[in-house]
Amino acid sequence: MKEHVVWLLLVTAPLLSESNSKIFRDDILHRDFQNSNMEFTLEIYKRLTKMSTDGNLFCSPFSISAAMSMVYLGAREQTAAQMVSPLSIQSLGQRVHEAYEDYLKVMAKNENVTLRIANRLYPNSKAEIVPSFIELCAKHYQTDIKSTDYEHFETARKEINEWVSQQTAEKIKDVLPQGSLNPLTIMVLVNAIYFKGDWETQFDDNGTRDMTFHTLKGQHRTVKMMFKKERKLPLKHDDELKCEVLELPYKGKSLSMVIILPDDKDGLSALEEKLTPSKLHSLMKDMPPTKVVVFLPKFKVKSGFELSTLFEQMGMTDLFEELKADLSGIDESRMTFVSAIFHQAFVDVNEQGTEAAAVTLAVAVIVSVPLQFKADHPFMFVIRDNRSDTILFIGRFVDVVSSQEKDEL
Repeated sequence: MKEHVVWLLLVTAPLLSESNSKIFRDDILHRDFQNSNMEFTLEIYKRLTKMSTDGNLFCSPFSISAAMSMVYLGAREQTAAQMVSPLSIQSLGQRVHEAYEDYLKVMAKNENVTLRIANRLYPNSKAEIVPSFIELCAKHYQTDIKSTDYEHFETARKEINEWVSQQTAEKIKDVLPQGSLNPLTIMVLVNAIYFKGDWETQFDDNGTRDMTFHTLKGQHRTVKMMFKKERKLPLKHDDELKCEVLELPYKGKSLSMVIILPDDKDGLSALEEKLTPSKLHSLMKDMPPTKVVVFLPKFKVKSGFELSTLFEQMGMTDLFEELKADLSGIDESRMTFVSAIFHQAFVDVNEQGTEAAAVTLAVAVIVSVPLQFKADHPFMFVIRDNRSDTILFIGRFVDVVSSQEKDEL
């Protein structure tokens, strides 16, 4: 008997936000989801940093987690048990699906930015998919369904890539490579996230100038450095982690970019090693409004990864192994396994705002005069939904040349 194949396709690109109001069904669910998001974000960030080819990185742990949680919905027995720890859902378990259902309702309300999260299933038109899986994906993840004939797998691949491109404003293209599908493919599961938002207060176009950026390798690069003088922005210094933290809100303040800038020009790696979920969470809390002058590079970063090996290393082994994977919640034959997980992400930071948001800044403190936050050396950045303290994107910016000259993955 031939095994079936499930392709898990993960896509990330810019998004805009909506209004406020937290509508998680209970505070405990919200807290557990928040903690899970923080733990998974940091774990994925640290692991992908080691896989990044040029030092720069941008990804959406939220997108990865959402797609993998849909797979978890169809996993059973040991296969499901092996997914719990890598996805950081020990406190949530099956309640993770309710948490995503609640967050998608929160996220759907915003008039100031564009934030779109689209989930779609492409089941094989000739396969018998468990009906309850389709129903629960629609209920918890707002998925739509596109039955697909994988006998014509190249046509199917192009169709899926085109949908992804449309959902991400053409920022993510050809995420499924040639040869990635075949007649045995039983389903492609897609999560696409797009963000686009203008800054609450934009940078002055005329203030952008050439300045020096110091890379992790001690090299000097010329970068287009944006500039603005703010009356008040959330800003603080952390003595333990030796870094400054600046929050740049997008229009409406539902979403923000938080930039974590090490004190030392070569201090990013040391900072990343010390970070824990609780420390990352505390970094973004209790930031007093401070008068500050901001210098931030214009930059673009694209990243792409195949994640199956990463999750296997985290203990999710059965899911990717023929005859061992138990996805009987999707296909009762138990002949289905996941053969690949693709993730791509893109971010563009400029004077007007962010598309596929993520940024990090450096700050120097001067008493009694406007402080200066000058991101002229490597930094981390996150894009956060302030309504639920959910991190949607995370990244690092370490080298100017590689990110600005590399337009295609």
